[in-house]
Amino acid sequence: DAAAAGYQNLRDFVARAKQIGGEEQPWAAEHRRKFEEAIADDLNMPQAMAAVNELIREAERRREYGVLGALYDFDRVLGLRLREFAERATSVDEQIEALIREREQARARKDWARADEIRKQLSEQGVVLEDTPSGTLWRRTG
Repeated sequence: DAAAAGYQNLRDFVARAKQIGGEEQPWAAEHRRKFEEAIADDLNMPQAMAAVNELIREAERRREYGVLGALYDFDRVLGLRLREFAERATSVDEQIEALIREREQARARKDWARADEIRKQLSEQGVVLEDTPSGTLWRRTG
């Protein structure tokens, strides 16, 4: 359903933003203000979630991911445990990191069969890879 998809989108964004990092973005202040106004308006949760989604959309559009501080602050009201999820989703696992490095080397050699094999192996372990211009990002599912 739409709520579950929205929640998964939020978790995916948090994991990606945690991995990429960055300084708090000044433009996020406007989204903070909208969220705070929604909460002050008798806990208007639809309006509050709209502010969260607008923040994520703008971060994705700008490709500037330094908005975790705002999301973690929002989460003090929302109670979605985003910080805990981000830590678990991006916790360093040496075996996974080694496989990702091996996959990147296989891709550099154009050994697509080995790269695909590693992706499949990681997928079976519940690890999703996202190839970006700045490298491979990963997160755990669930």
